[in-house]
Amino acid sequence: MRLLVVEDDPTVRRLIEVTVRGLGDVVVVGSEQDARLELLGQPDVVLLDLGLPHLRWDLLEEAVQAAARVVVVTGHIEPSVISRALQMGAADVVTKPFRPATLVAAASGDG
Repeated sequence: MRLLVVEDDPTVRRLIEVTVRGLGDVVVVGSEQDARLELLGQPDVVLLDLGLPHLRWDLLEEAVQAAARVVVVTGHIEPSVISRALQMGAADVVTKPFRPATLVAAASGDG
């Protein structure tokens, strides 16, 4: 399985990378430009920080079209943000701070 992690915060990016490493090949990027390039390779799972630093609905839409599973990892806990992400096709939304087991379950589809 190929996982794409899109997170602008280097500390959180590293934490996510270490957390999901056992699920497959992990590609980690810190910008939406890099994410768009990586989406062309059609990863199996995208772990997407929705706020890079602004809510990027267009990037979520591209991720949903490119990957079999998209998990939004976000600090935005407003019900409207979570609801919209799910309506747009995200398989799951994991809010920060997250428990590693929760993130692994969401990424693997066991959540």
